Amino acid sequence: MYVKKDKVNMGMLMLISVMLLVFCVSKVLRGANTASTTEGGFWNYISLLYYAVVVYGILKRRVFKIRAVFVWSMIYCVVAMSFAFSHGSVMSNKSQLYNFLMIPYFFLVFVSFYLFSAENRKTEKIILLAYIVCLFINALTTILYLGFGNLRAMANDVYFSLCLMPFALLFIKNKFFKTAIVVLQFFVSFLANKRAGFIALCIGLVVYYLVEANNSPKNKLSRVFGRIILIAASIFLLYRISYYIDSTFDYGLYDRLDRLIDDGGSGRSAMYTAIWNSFWSSNWFQILFGHGMNTAGDVVGAGRAHNDFLEVMYNYGIIAFFCMAGFYLSMIFHAVRMIRHRSHYAPAFAFSIVIGLTLSMFSYFLIFYTFVTGIVSFWGYALKMEKNGCRLNIAQPPVRSN
Repeated sequence: MYVKKDKVNMGMLMLISVMLLVFCVSKVLRGANTASTTEGGFWNYISLLYYAVVVYGILKRRVFKIRAVFVWSMIYCVVAMSFAFSHGSVMSNKSQLYNFLMIPYFFLVFVSFYLFSAENRKTEKIILLAYIVCLFINALTTILYLGFGNLRAMANDVYFSLCLMPFALLFIKNKFFKTAIVVLQFFVSFLANKRAGFIALCIGLVVYYLVEANNSPKNKLSRVFGRIILIAASIFLLYRISYYIDSTFDYGLYDRLDRLIDDGGSGRSAMYTAIWNSFWSSNWFQILFGHGMNTAGDVVGAGRAHNDFLEVMYNYGIIAFFCMAGFYLSMIFHAVRMIRHRSHYAPAFAFSIVIGLTLSMFSYFLIFYTFVTGIVSFWGYALKMEKNGCRLNIAQPPVRSN
């Protein structure tokens, strides 16, 4: 009985790992061959399949502890979907219906990996393969663009490898291979010319290596101090190399970084101001329950507001905004607890929080069903594995008998 059950659970873990691989790789391949992404494609069926995975887990009475992170995210999904439906436009066409069904996408992926994650080398290899393939495609298309004038790869597609990177930082044990991956990700993110992602990666790596040094039980203070010196030297070296590339190819990323204040983050400050003013000039019903799905983009004349919190507040109301904020605060709480307990998952988890929160604040992340898949998969995996007591760096307290 238990053997059969374990096989079913391992089969589900294998399934969602393959879903993650196919979804991310197919999206990056599409971006590498077209000037812009559009709705449609096999990945849409994969995203809908997460509904079936979660329903199956519930029917099979898969046990998961009701934590604050689940409460906030569940309330957000219910509130956002209810308020979006109340505005009456979700059934106007297939595209709108799909967008409506994707409102809880991040939660469905998160819960799927939380329900079925377990220690399994095969699934780890599948997920690691997804990261390496996405990173390789990101690097190849960027090099072809710079060296041979090929079609510009979708800049946003670098976020797929970036959001899968926490898995790589966790799974890869060889220090040389891990360092090579980090350096390649740095230059791919740099050449993609996406300021938010590049800044998030740099800050995230600093946090990752400091938390990793903190995990050492011996000579912790000297190890942290030594890691700070190593990080500073690495940053200087990478800066000099990337600055040379930037000036040689007249790429302009560092100029764009210098202009962050002057250009308002490529017009983001103007968009944020417009949404903020429009929201607070609305009637009380719209303040509480929002203006409707995807309406924030209409205010700024763009598809997205490039800020999850403002877009959620405008689209679904201030209640949904507080739920999303509560979700992130609970995730930060988990990260702090992991760091304090020197969990095996703390470095990569802290890195993932930096990436996710930065993209939510200056791009679009939880509200859009694309590269968010990588990090929310990792969140579900890491929280489940830590709950099961897998690979902790510290001894667990003895369990009292009744």
